[in-house]
Amino acid sequence: MRSIARLLYLYFFGAAGLRWLSAGGIATLVGTITAAACDSQWLPLPFVSIVGLGALFAGSALMPVTVGRMARGSWAVVLPYARLKLLVSAFLTVLLVSLPMLGYLVTNMGLAKVPPNLHLDPAIVARLRAENLTLAEASWLGTFNLFTWLYLIVWMVTNQRTAGGLFRALLLLALILYTPTRDIAKLDARVTEYAMQAIGTWGVFAVLFLWWPRWRALGSHVIGLLGLSQRQAQLPRARIAGRATDLVLGTARPWLMAAAQVLPVLLAARISNYFPGGWLYCLVLFSVSSAATAGQAAVRSRALWLRTGWSRAELYRHVEWSFWHHNFIVLAVLLAVMVGVGIYFELSPRLLALGVPLLVLGTTLGTYLGLMVTRGMRWPETALGVAVMLALMAGAVLTDRAQLTQLVALLTGLAVLALVLRAVARRRWDHIDWTASRPERAIRVRAAA
Repeated sequence: MRSIARLLYLYFFGAAGLRWLSAGGIATLVGTITAAACDSQWLPLPFVSIVGLGALFAGSALMPVTVGRMARGSWAVVLPYARLKLLVSAFLTVLLVSLPMLGYLVTNMGLAKVPPNLHLDPAIVARLRAENLTLAEASWLGTFNLFTWLYLIVWMVTNQRTAGGLFRALLLLALILYTPTRDIAKLDARVTEYAMQAIGTWGVFAVLFLWWPRWRALGSHVIGLLGLSQRQAQLPRARIAGRATDLVLGTARPWLMAAAQVLPVLLAARISNYFPGGWLYCLVLFSVSSAATAGQAAVRSRALWLRTGWSRAELYRHVEWSFWHHNFIVLAVLLAVMVGVGIYFELSPRLLALGVPLLVLGTTLGTYLGLMVTRGMRWPETALGVAVMLALMAGAVLTDRAQLTQLVALLTGLAVLALVLRAVARRRWDHIDWTASRPERAIRVRAAA
């Protein structure tokens, strides 16, 4: 039990930048639950609770990475019941992150005070509260399932930093965005179904995770019997083309990244009939995520600086051009898909007209946020990234609702912020120190044993 408690502390407060998000999310959620008990009619309350929940989830984003690395290391082999402890700690993390949603919903919906001037029958009030509690339970179980898959997406992105890993993560993201939309359209409390989904999902995870060494050995044995390893050895290796700078930075194949986004975007287009602003935010999220690969530029550029003899200013210009060449192709494909889907579903011209600068700003901000990371992810970069995502989300969701002047002001502010981020990134690269920008090392896990 002590090992599990140490693991939970590591997930929420193990990273210097993320611990502030965890603490801020906990404080925000405690405040919203208290405010809901006092005055449940306060209008900004749901938005504040969502922000707190998102901050708590982002603060615990270290969990998938930690569990994956510990499961592959010697720690999982030497210590007794190591895999079981990791699985229990992961389950408790999802449970702890989703529990504040249950507390807020129960306080806001099930325990809300009835105004005295209504004079309702107590039996009617009790029945309404029972229905609200059932709806709160269904919402909490849906949130629990959603966070389960979001943590899996975080693991895919952080563990497999390739176009294939990003494609699987975006595909899974599109599927989990489609499912809640289908359920909301039915407008019923699906407590039993959500509970069965949670039990089935974690049951499959438990079987795969606890017996993964046996499954891996069995797969290797089957491959050996079928002779697939010999066939693969005879296949010619794929040729890698591209400039040396692009190869080192990982930007030599932009079309793979662009193709990896097409199918998830098309799947996410299903929600455009119900919530066009939400679908536009999905596109913005895809544009930011593809551009955020620039966060690895400082780590990978050390090899270029040692071999080319460029100054730091010249190195930054080459790195910036390489990532923009990569991200421009990805952005062009994303814009083409957005226009095609908009024409097919007959979306409003205003949505498409405002969607173009939002996607461009998402790519620009993601690129320069990544280029700013020259000393690792610290709390200023983390807080700035969360603020940018919230601003982009507000711009996408309010595209059809807010006034045009407000949206233009938001886009103008984001454009100015992009110029500021570029200036900050360029100044940091002028004084970059590669001893402070090293590849990620294995996490020390002896303290959690």
